[in-house]
Amino acid sequence: MPHGVELKKMGGIKAQIGNRFATGTAIKTFLQILGLANRRVTVGEVGIGLEGVSNTAVPLDFGLIDQTGAGTASASTEETLDRGEPLTPQVVGQENFTVEPTSDDNFFPRWAIHPQTHHVYAPVPGFEIIISGALRIGLKAITAPGASINGSYYLQWEE
Repeated sequence: MPHGVELKKMGGIKAQIGNRFATGTAIKTFLQILGLANRRVTVGEVGIGLEGVSNTAVPLDFGLIDQTGAGTASASTEETLDRGEPLTPQVVGQENFTVEPTSDDNFFPRWAIHPQTHHVYAPVPGFEIIISGALRIGLKAITAPGASINGSYYLQWEE
């Protein structure tokens, strides 16, 4: 390599899916993304915000989970975080499930979130969640609330 030449790693496309939701009163998946068949996808950040009305309500458990089936849902809108670049994310997602996807109940990670707060999961570099091959990962409520709670979520990744 010539003197003074520095090689830099080219980053992939950074993208996200985000939306509003109502929890309903059942355990449910809010979002699922499908990894790429020939490339790894790195989950970089996940955020969940709840808009509960009771300050004495019990925290709800949420988590990321391996899912082996697609379930029945609406296609989500993926958006690039690389502003000014004409890039199109290749990862596809779905949300608003009417039939739950098949899951293996292996949650990684898992969070207890009070219904009047929010939580952002931003892993330490080197400890991000990797989706290899065309595997699925879902953002799911693990415990059912006593009443429906409105909120919002987002999931960011690099492909």
